[in-house]
Amino acid sequence: MGNDQPDPKNSAILLEASRCPWPVPQGLQVLALFSPAGEAESSNSARHYVVLGPERDSRLLALFSHLDVRRHYGRVWLVGFGPGDPSLMTIKAHRALSAAGVIFYDDLIDPAALARYRARRVYVGKRKGRSNGRQQAINRMLYEAAVKGETVVRLKGGDPFVLGRGGEELEYLERRFVAVEIVPGVTSALAAAADFGIPVTRRGMSRGLEIRTGHEACPDVRPGVCETSAYYMAASRLPELGRELIEEGFDPKLPVAIVEKASLPEKHCRITTVGSLDQGQAEAPALLLVGESVRFATRKPTLLYTGLSPYRFPGPERLVHYPLIRKAGKRNSDRNAGRRTKLIQPLPQARIDLGSFDGVVFTHELAVQQFLDIWGSLPGLVYATSRAVWRRLRRESGPFSIVCTGSARVLKQGRRPERPTR
Repeated sequence: MGNDQPDPKNSAILLEASRCPWPVPQGLQVLALFSPAGEAESSNSARHYVVLGPERDSRLLALFSHLDVRRHYGRVWLVGFGPGDPSLMTIKAHRALSAAGVIFYDDLIDPAALARYRARRVYVGKRKGRSNGRQQAINRMLYEAAVKGETVVRLKGGDPFVLGRGGEELEYLERRFVAVEIVPGVTSALAAAADFGIPVTRRGMSRGLEIRTGHEACPDVRPGVCETSAYYMAASRLPELGRELIEEGFDPKLPVAIVEKASLPEKHCRITTVGSLDQGQAEAPALLLVGESVRFATRKPTLLYTGLSPYRFPGPERLVHYPLIRKAGKRNSDRNAGRRTKLIQPLPQARIDLGSFDGVVFTHELAVQQFLDIWGSLPGLVYATSRAVWRRLRRESGPFSIVCTGSARVLKQGRRPERPTR
């Protein structure tokens, strides 16, 4: 950004969407995406504007939420199917597929494995030698489906980020302000090793696993430039590891991601450099990712989602599922004995540190009470997805803001809420 622009670390600024930097610089976040009056449905990003401001500012997030057209966008899930055997697909991948409105699937995925899902299925397979143009078309299809409000699954063989061009799709969508979630899959290298009893690491023999593409050469083989290196169990010796990497030829300015408690609700990522590892500290379990690709790490507002399923939640934020309610069967409705409704009960959970979250999403009033029983008070920013939740939150006192989505959003705008779809 030019020197003539105000510092968004101390305020919110307005930019044309096409001028917004990507990745968004550390310490900043996109607060809202909006269009001039009468153009809210336009998909032309040049006619959209971005409000950019400091991260972790719940007041500004709440202030601009009613302008944000991303609240009507669907979410794209980049899902790893695994190496081929459907039984190696993860539970999280299955849940994403079950919630999807449309599935774009790859060449090496058996369509029969997708027959049980209700979503519309679109084959987008590619073959060597004619993939670049096809990839651009796939990117556009994912974007167009998302801005229509659909829940989109992009299903890839193996893992989306291991030689699967998932990073290109992530960049394409995030540059256009579409929320993307990643569901990792079992990569083929691990499946092949397991099939034939080959331990990829073994004490005294092999200290690590290097994954490379075999059909193209890398012009620069300097350490950390051509590959991304992962170092497991590194929390206790960050200074020593930093010195070792420099001795091996790694550039001291090469970016490093220190990831603690990966995939858990308390997960945390800190970006530093190889040369600064001697000053670093981490809490186990932690691993290091080292390489140029770490520069693409972005920070988005992160929400604790307390409902049953986060897969259809609209909006731009990153979600961490930590349910405070559960299904407990069905019961007859009091209004109509022939109708059966879901019975929801509170779900006991441990108290976790909420310091890395920007807000909490509530989909049921029982989750609000469960949250209060565990943490004692509401955080500075809460999201209500229904009228009942909105009313329950308004009964609480304290310095917090409410962002309304779904039927709660319609209620706040003064219109009669539509009956929610299942």
